[in-house]
Amino acid sequence: MTITALTAVPNSITSPSTFNTDMDTHLAELNPMISQMNAVAVSMGSVAAGGTAIPYTFSTTTTDADPGAGILRLGSATQNAATVIRSDLVGSDGTTWTDLIDSFDDSTSTVKGQIILMNAADATKWLVFNLASIASPAGYRNITVTNVASSAASPFADGDSLLFKFTRTGDIGEAGPAGGLAAGTPVASTSGTSIDFTGIPSGTKRITVQFLGLSTTGGDRAIVQLGDSGGMETSGYTSGIQGIAGAAAATGTAGFFVGADGSNAYTIYGSLIMTIVDPAAFSWECFGVVGDTSGQHYMSTGGKALSAELTQIRITTTGGTQTFDAGKVNITYE
Repeated sequence: MTITALTAVPNSITSPSTFNTDMDTHLAELNPMISQMNAVAVSMGSVAAGGTAIPYTFSTTTTDADPGAGILRLGSATQNAATVIRSDLVGSDGTTWTDLIDSFDDSTSTVKGQIILMNAADATKWLVFNLASIASPAGYRNITVTNVASSAASPFADGDSLLFKFTRTGDIGEAGPAGGLAAGTPVASTSGTSIDFTGIPSGTKRITVQFLGLSTTGGDRAIVQLGDSGGMETSGYTSGIQGIAGAAAATGTAGFFVGADGSNAYTIYGSLIMTIVDPAAFSWECFGVVGDTSGQHYMSTGGKALSAELTQIRITTTGGTQTFDAGKVNITYE
């Protein structure tokens, strides 16, 4: 901003004949010069304040209309209750700030940034608002805000020089992959020939099946089967189980083995863990250890390629007809 120079310097000694006229001219030019110097002082204060700061003159008028060049008003007479700031596009320094003000709501966050209105001559008088959005009527902007702090309910007087300081909020970051371990709903294994867990979400990479006192009414071995959108896969497994203390080994293709034959004689405790090996081929591997109430422990291994992405798990028996009669089963996945 340019400060207009004084054209007349009254001097009663060197120019007595024009002194009165020079004084009138001097006084007429002095007030505009003072206003210009105040505007420069506000601009310098805005630089010192850091961030983005625009100088304004405050108006106590609350009407929704163009405040006029260099003027800022609020939507409420009680200043810290205001939900709208009405700011002209031109600051009190004569600078047009349209592009800058219009960028204030560019953040993708719900709170676009924070506005501090501060008395340029008295830093103890201020209001702080969170900015939510900006409307664009001709010549000015209606800025929707929520007050979060203030030095007083109404700290500004009509005509006060203000600094409008804005600090932008960062954009919302990209969503990361779903994390954490999710659990299914425990199912009592006290009836039925199979127990299904469905609705396993897309992108699941590991599933653990947990057995707590599982037993059946017959002698068939319990197994775990995998399924996709086409249904449950009942064949094509490479499955093996070995008793850790020397019990006989067994292999099969109907599912992943859980325990020994004769599940009706003992109850089973332990887990089978299935992990995706090749997502493009929908192939899974299995490893688990279970024990039964006879004191025997079994290590189970295997593999299976599905036709599509896994969506469900079934616990049943090798024959598929024997009934569960004790215990509880659940899954966790991630």
